Amino acid sequence: MVSLGILLVVLGALGAWRYVGVAASATKAYLAVYTEVQAGTQLTADMLQTVHITPANGLTPIPAGDIDTVLGTYARVTLYPGSLLTTDQLTTTQGPSADQAVLGIYLGSDQRPGSGVHAGSSVMLVGLPDSNAAANADPAALAGLPTWPATVVSVESALSNGNQVINVVVTKAVYAEIAALADQSRIALVLVAGG
Repeated sequence: MVSLGILLVVLGALGAWRYVGVAASATKAYLAVYTEVQAGTQLTADMLQTVHITPANGLTPIPAGDIDTVLGTYARVTLYPGSLLTTDQLTTTQGPSADQAVLGIYLGSDQRPGSGVHAGSSVMLVGLPDSNAAANADPAALAGLPTWPATVVSVESALSNGNQVINVVVTKAVYAEIAALADQSRIALVLVAGG
């Protein structure tokens, strides 16, 4: 009886060891969030960690080997520590943070560069003078036109008349002023060097 008991204990231990070994070999490495990431923030390596889990139906985390495709993307939603990272939480275009706004500007071909403007471009928005007053404007006054830095979110296809909508991120403090000028076709978009 004692021998049989020892044999059963040994067999049970071997079975448990085999089960743990099989379960461990079935786990795979995936990306998870290490620290809280606000929506609109660009992802860097120190925000992420690798975790090993067993794949399950309904879970679609990003494999750890795909980290190069994740770095440099932006969080579409706020990401919380310990959560698995999925592709639907990410975007390649920069969204607004809490103090920013996305603004669509309808520009004529004479209000923007003909090429070189794309998502991620750093641009400067320039407030243009009233066309009725521009003819008599002092050149010195024109040199002091208001400007606002912005980042391009996306560029819509040009219309048949050459006009185009360019979506930009600006600070909330200035979007109303820019929108009012844009409504009067008094905004020009300038591509900044390096943008």
